[in-house]
Amino acid sequence: MDGFIKKYAAYYDEDFNMEEYLGFSGASYKLNALNTYSKSKGTQLYLIIDEYDNF
Repeated sequence: MDGFIKKYAAYYDEDFNMEEYLGFSGASYKLNALNTYSKSKGTQLYLIIDEYDNF
């Protein structure tokens, strides 16, 4: 998830705290933080799970 956050950092508002986000350990904490931030901005977050590799 860190790679995704860093890749699209140019699209975030200035109030997004990248260092705080990167400090969270575990995907569930990071996803929750991203969801909370999205809600605070009134936007929706879509989670797409790619299971193609498992076929």
